[in-house]
Amino acid sequence: CVLKINSGAGGTESQDWAAMLMRMYLRYAEAHGYRTRIANLQDGDEAGIKTCTIEIEGDMATATSSQRTEYTALCASPPSTPRVSV
Repeated sequence: CVLKINSGAGGTESQDWAAMLMRMYLRYAEAHGYRTRIANLQDGDEAGIKTCTIEIEGDMATATSSQRTEYTALCASPPSTPRVSV
């Protein structure tokens, strides 16, 4: 599974939130026995991150289409919220 997080428009708060999402997904993957690798990481201007791409490997590491829809819905609003792509 390839997980991409983009902070979007929202400045420092959005970049900080994107960093929190990255840590959350990395901890989740670790807790469930998945191997992770950060393929791309761009730090934010003052805090957080602008973008991150994480590769997650292991059994059942892909998301179903309904899970993708849920992820998209969770990250679609408000506009300053970071975007997550699976």
